[in-house]
Amino acid sequence: MTTLLELEGFEVHSVASAAAVQEAVSGFRPDAVIVDLTLPDGYGADVYRSLSAAEPELPVVFASGDNEPPALRQWSAKKRVTFLRKPYDMNALMERLRDVAS
Repeated sequence: MTTLLELEGFEVHSVASAAAVQEAVSGFRPDAVIVDLTLPDGYGADVYRSLSAAEPELPVVFASGDNEPPALRQWSAKKRVTFLRKPYDMNALMERLRDVAS
């Protein structure tokens, strides 16, 4: 995914854990974040709570191989938050990124 996003012109910073997200976001200041709901050391919704406390308007695309959990629907109703079920194709991801970033 990183390579494909870079080919689309995005500057990508990839991290592998919930603990690394906050540090990466504060140092990088992204235009959008893609976060999996299930991370090795936490849950994507917790990452979102932390990110949105610091950056309430930060666009977020949640991703998961499972269906969208009911608890997530409260956030995905917001303009800058969406959910994408995996596996997804790059066109779907690009569409979602454009939707939340505009």
